[in-house]
Formats: sequence, structure tokens, C-alpha cells
Amino acid sequence: MKGGLLVSSMNEMSRADPFSGRLIWLRPFELEDLDQVISQVNQYEARISLGNFIPWSSEQEKDFIEKQATWADDDKNYHYAIIEKSTNDVIGGIGLFIENTKNRTASLGIGIYHPRNFDKGYGSDAIKCMLSIGFDILNLHRIELYMYAFNARARHVYEKLGFKYTGRKRDVLLFEGMYHDAITMDMLEDEYREFK
Repeated sequence: MKGGLLVSSMNEMSRADPFSGRLIWLRPFELEDLDQVISQVNQYEARISLGNFIPWSSEQEKDFIEKQATWADDDKNYHYAIIEKSTNDVIGGIGLFIENTKNRTASLGIGIYHPRNFDKGYGSDAIKCMLSIGFDILNLHRIELYMYAFNARARHVYEKLGFKYTGRKRDVLLFEGMYHDAITMDMLEDEYREFK
């Protein structure tokens, strides 16, 4: 006992760092990341899965990076750069967007920026980290997401990680002359604890 408080050893307190996965680690975006992000984020193939076909300017990305600190300070959104461990390069972004603090609900969004980094496990690793941040640190009860119905690769990843299908929004995206549905999925905190 020290000063009336029980002092735990670091061994008793230590847990896996939720910001570090097997292949990636997460950190806030910095303005120094701007050139690296812009060189990748406007790859058309990557933008298709995000449903945002119009390229971003450096100024738009700079504005986004500057706003993220304010969002986190306001407990609204938590957005992080996905850093590939072996190269220390920014390869994507992931975020939790707090929708309802009373009901402890958030939406998950993720983007791997360049097609050369698809299908390598980076997205799955980043999502596992973000689920730990959401449920273990932010004390969320429910995390939801949606993806476009044509994105079979994303749906496979989300199902593999334990997300449950919750519904379909019809004709939400006009792409190459056709409308596409969005699929909604979610995970509850007890499902996360069972699955992890």
C-alpha cells in the first residue's frame, strides 16, 4: 500500500497493446503523412470500395488530418493511420465514429489505400486492433459497419472476424450506371469477448 492505494506491479497490469497488431500498428495521422497518403488514397480501385470516386486534393486531406485531433478530444471519432510494421509506411486509415454515447454505439470505417496492399491481412489486423480499442478502451456496446454489396472481399473479412449480418439498404450507390445495395453488419460486446 502506498498513500492508501494499492499499487499493482506492471506484470499484473500489462496487457497486449490494442494499437499494435501482428502486421500493423495504429497511430494518429500527422501532417507529415500527407504526401504519402495522397500518393495512395486516390487509387481508383481503392476508392471504389469506399464509394467515393472523386479524388481528394492535398488540401482536403490536410483538413481531415487537422480535424481528427478535435474529434478525438470531443469523444466523437477516433481515426488512425494504419502503419505497416516492416516498412513503417502509412497504408490506410481506420476509424470509429461515435454515434450514440448513451447507447455506446459506433460505426467502423476502414480503407486500405493501394491495391498492392489488398489481400495481405492488413485490414483484418487493423480491425482486430480497432475492436479492442472500441470494446476494451472506449467501453462500447455495439460496433456496426456497412459495405457495398459488390465488395465480397470485405464481407468475407467481416464475417471471419465475427460480424453479424443485420440488413440491406437498397440502391444506395450509383456506380458505372448501376445502383448497388449496401450491406449492414454489427458486433456486440459479448460477441467480441466470445470471439476473441
